[in-house]
Amino acid sequence: MITAPFWNKIIGSFHFPMNIQASRIAQAAVLTAAVLLLLAPFAGKAFHIDDPMYIWAARQILDSPADFYGFQVNWEGYMAPMAEVMQNPPGVSYFIAAASTVAGFGEYGLHIAFLIPALAAAFGTLALARRFTASPLLASLVAIATPVFAVSASTVMSDVLMVAFWVWSIETWVSGTDKGDHRRLAIAATLAGLGILTKYNAVSLFPLLAAYSLMKRRPGHLLWLLFPALMLLGFEAATAEMYGRGLFSKAAAYSSMIKGLLATGAAEKGFTGLLFAGGSFLPVLFFLPFIRNFKVYAAVILFASVALIVLLLSGGVGGMRVYREGGLDWAFMAHAIVFSAAGGGLLAIAVSDLLRERDPKAVLLFLWVAGTFVFSGFVNWTTNGRTLLPMAPAFGILIARATGARRAGFSSWRLLPLLPAFLVALLVSAADFSLANSAREAARTLLTRYSQQNSASALWFQGHWGLQYYVEAWGGRVIDWRSTVLKRGDLVVIPLNNYDLVLPLERLSLADKLSLPLMSGASTMHPSAGSSFYASIRNPLPFAFCLDAGEDYFIMRVREDIDLPALLPGAISKARRGPDR
Repeated sequence: MITAPFWNKIIGSFHFPMNIQASRIAQAAVLTAAVLLLLAPFAGKAFHIDDPMYIWAARQILDSPADFYGFQVNWEGYMAPMAEVMQNPPGVSYFIAAASTVAGFGEYGLHIAFLIPALAAAFGTLALARRFTASPLLASLVAIATPVFAVSASTVMSDVLMVAFWVWSIETWVSGTDKGDHRRLAIAATLAGLGILTKYNAVSLFPLLAAYSLMKRRPGHLLWLLFPALMLLGFEAATAEMYGRGLFSKAAAYSSMIKGLLATGAAEKGFTGLLFAGGSFLPVLFFLPFIRNFKVYAAVILFASVALIVLLLSGGVGGMRVYREGGLDWAFMAHAIVFSAAGGGLLAIAVSDLLRERDPKAVLLFLWVAGTFVFSGFVNWTTNGRTLLPMAPAFGILIARATGARRAGFSSWRLLPLLPAFLVALLVSAADFSLANSAREAARTLLTRYSQQNSASALWFQGHWGLQYYVEAWGGRVIDWRSTVLKRGDLVVIPLNNYDLVLPLERLSLADKLSLPLMSGASTMHPSAGSSFYASIRNPLPFAFCLDAGEDYFIMRVREDIDLPALLPGAISKARRGPDR
């Protein structure tokens, strides 16, 4: 039975002063429960987007731990060395390999294992927030009650593990700098290096950690940053020896190449980045009534107004048009205006905190938010939720500070915005859950349907992500543009929302169609709604509230032989690019 004193501890834990030991126990209990509430319902989620890449690398690690990318993979339509295709380091694949020895490679086992980095990121935010605000639990709950955290933490990709290393690196660096404790600085430097070897985005830790030490007038502490730098240089040298080219420099070159091909203007990048930031951290709008700052309100109104004007004058953004047959696309307009307002509010809170406090902590938070926004919107080859995820801990801390959680008399009424925040996060995560599971269901349905027909025709699949993972796992065949020759009468499955290389449609005829409904209410990747959480080059919104989402698979019959290797050069030049890897 839960007693009244326990509830008092829970409520009191949102405001730091009280019995410290009891408060910390209550904080840990609440935060753990919140993470489980957010993620446990989706433990059966099908592997999705780039999950298969990390899983395949983990299997390779179990066979050859020192040769993590020493195998071939068909991911962009043809077989190629994994070291060429993969644009991330292998850190999370080592975690998956270790977890698989206990949990196996099934969905439930791996998703449960990934509760560990999710909890580590949440508790790292809690620990860091204790140094920045009197309500660290509020800060950590706000950080996880965001669409970007909920969706990212329901995958087995590298992002949440990297954020766990990131936030704990900052926490130990701040405490080490404040106390002059070189042991903590050494730990922080090691964690930063591990973060970089999990996902290259963590190189952004270098300026953040350096700025804090310089603001505290401890320039000698910067020498510790040589350690993660040496870890990265060692990785670069080792992979150059193993695979013929350093993987970090290769990933940087890949990003530059794709950005050059896309040739998106700075204004559109900034607008798209604002939309993604606002949607990813939409709870900022729920907390506005408790942020007594006219400048923040003014920024929200200004950014919403500018978004409206820009959309009406330009006619759209990122391939989404606001003028359609029958008039304006009011649904897309509403999303863009609201997300712009939220993005503007987020940036305004960071600026306002900096101008008000003017201390090393405020500088760190501002650089954290601004740097992540600039990297995601302007440096990375595409804006997506995953590149904005590192901002989540700073966002939570800034909200706690902006709502007056540093002062005595913090009102429990200010916890109310957490309710809609968690509801939206769960809704968006459920939408991605539905999308992921639809690919698994499509693979199962189509393989079963056409195997039962005992047809002499071969069944081929196009597309990758989770669809490819399950097709190959269940014995299906995926097209390889470097070796496959489609014979007259063969069947080819083309997923409408998941293919890179375009087949010559004049040599195909429609034989069948599979339509799978998705959950109503929200979508993380739907062309007509304008949502694409994993890559803004597809659509300019991280998610959208909608009612009629669905996935279509066209089963095409080959009317005459198609020699795909002969068509590959032309197909590549027309290729549609996919999500960030």
